Amino acid sequence: MWLVQRFAAGLCTMVHSFSGDSSFVRRLQRADLDYMTGTTAGRLQFSENFTGLPIDA
Repeated sequence: MWLVQRFAAGLCTMVHSFSGDSSFVRRLQRADLDYMTGTTAGRLQFSENFTGLPIDA
């Protein structure tokens, strides 16, 4: 249950910007998004967390 909450909170934090966010926070968001979409490991991690199933690589 808590892994699902952690994933959902992390995804929301990664893709939503708020007016008070510093440039450092925005760079962290971009780095996380780039890792998730630009690497095999990031895509696999996202897929497993999103579906809740392990993906055989």
